[in-house]
Amino acid sequence: MLNSVRQNYREKLEELHTVERSVIDLTMQLANMTRRAETAEAEKSALYVRVSDLETAERSFDLRYEEVSKALTEKETAFLLAREQVTFESSRLEEAQRMARLERARYEADMVEMARLLDKERVNRTVLEGALL
Repeated sequence: MLNSVRQNYREKLEELHTVERSVIDLTMQLANMTRRAETAEAEKSALYVRVSDLETAERSFDLRYEEVSKALTEKETAFLLAREQVTFESSRLEEAQRMARLERARYEADMVEMARLLDKERVNRTVLEGALL
């Protein structure tokens, strides 16, 4: 009977050691899970900060995009107006050049006519002087 009680005691002691090892293993697993949960929580917080930074950057980018778009639209408008002005001034210049050519042709024709009249007057004068002599 004493042997039986000893054997029973040993079995219970072995069960107790097994349960103790299980408790230690579970405690270690719990500590590992707690560390992993804390790490995951820190990563989650870092991701929230990163998302917030990205959202701020996106808003900043959107504002800059609107500014650049507005400036580009203004420059395009100014460019189109300048192009229209150049076209208008070019047509005015062409008209002025055409008018200058017409005036020159008219002046040249007047000069030819005056030269002809001058020659005619010289001939008449020579004829008159010859008749007077």
